[in-house]
Amino acid sequence: MKKEVFLITVVLILSLLMVFGMIMGAQYLTSFVLNFKYESPLSSLLIAINSMVALIILVPISLVSEPVIKHFFKKPKLPLFLLHILEFMLFLLYMKWSMEHYNLAKFGSFSSELTFCIFTYIFLFNLYIWGKVIEKEDKKEQARCQ
Repeated sequence: MKKEVFLITVVLILSLLMVFGMIMGAQYLTSFVLNFKYESPLSSLLIAINSMVALIILVPISLVSEPVIKHFFKKPKLPLFLLHILEFMLFLLYMKWSMEHYNLAKFGSFSSELTFCIFTYIFLFNLYIWGKVIEKEDKKEQARCQ
């Protein structure tokens, strides 16, 4: 039992480090295109941590809103799309506040800051989509095995 808990903890930590590394890599690639500079050597890591905190803040909204939308709407595509837009706006507000509050990066203009947040959100939303696809495949595999 102890060995299983240890292995689960190690896998979770390694996967979290992998996600942080991918976020920092996406930020590094974005810095080639956009006009901004980091204020400290650890700013890239802190922005990645802030983006993960923003997603953790958005999780309860998704957990409550998605089942409600799927229950009350026959065709939930448009309401789910609007929900994702609302979540992006909340993500953008949190990222703008945290970057100004902690003085993490200096952007040349608001459009470059908006583009940076859009790229970060798209990257994290793709991780969410991949997770959904993997979850569906796992359910299919479990149904096939039983």
